[in-house]
Amino acid sequence: MVAFLAKIGAAMRVMPTLSETDHGIIEAMIEIGAEVNEIAETFGYPLNLIEQVKATQPMSPFRVHL
Repeated sequence: MVAFLAKIGAAMRVMPTLSETDHGIIEAMIEIGAEVNEIAETFGYPLNLIEQVKATQPMSPFRVHL
């Protein structure tokens, strides 16, 4: 059990975080209609971080829907 918790702790320490600049760029890309996969490939961040940014975005009447 201790080894399992140590592995989880190690994994959480190496989890990347978004800089304010990257966060803003990702928000803008979402606004123009970029897909989550495209953004993840461009920045190299895990999909779950991109999804978190997307979840905080209010629905804009100007968002491009393809």
